[in-house]
Amino acid sequence: MPGALVSARDLVATQYADGAVMVALRDVTVTDSRSAGQGFRISLPTQPDAMSASRVAPLSLDAAPYWGMIGQNCFASLFRGVSHMDACYKLYKMYDDGIPSYDYWRLDWYATIFTASSYNTLYWGRIHADQDGGPTMSWVDWSLDQDYDGPCTTLGLSITVAGVGGGFSKTLCELQDISKNAGTTFGYFQDYWSWGDSIPQAGRDKALAMLLGTRTPQNTGWPVWGLSWDFALF
Repeated sequence: MPGALVSARDLVATQYADGAVMVALRDVTVTDSRSAGQGFRISLPTQPDAMSASRVAPLSLDAAPYWGMIGQNCFASLFRGVSHMDACYKLYKMYDDGIPSYDYWRLDWYATIFTASSYNTLYWGRIHADQDGGPTMSWVDWSLDQDYDGPCTTLGLSITVAGVGGGFSKTLCELQDISKNAGTTFGYFQDYWSWGDSIPQAGRDKALAMLLGTRTPQNTGWPVWGLSWDFALF
């Protein structure tokens, strides 16, 4: 969890044939799916963590719907030399929405690539989300909702699901090239950062982010999210 103390015994380091090193929490299973074009990959837990278990029931039937956080983690650092990519997620479920047909879900998924050296130049970075199991999810909303190509600026990512908003802000730069599957069924979403038409510069850190809103038939179980990430240097 962000802000929690982590000792060395809680971490596992794995070195790959190309020299990349993954340092991950011991209870997180990271899969090398680069041969399938998916980068490094994890599946999120299928049940809420202790944060949602402590949720207090509403005091009245007129309670307003809200996003209740059911999981969060900054679970791994991917190293290429001294440069590294830290990735984090926050997962929410909507409570007290009063809609009998669906359960609603929100995923905040973001990462920062740190060059950690004035001599290293980033080439590209990507984060990707899809589904590894559970009931079929349908799209409700997503952000960014279009590519961004411009100077570094603070962008607000926001969605509205069943009349309830949610969002966060990140400083994003250059080309943020988003892609999404066609159709109403949730398939995948990706944010791919590159320099676009900008001149590459050494020693610059870069961020990626996405915010997804989905739904599943009510009381059919928890969806299993698959998250993948990777980056490259020149």
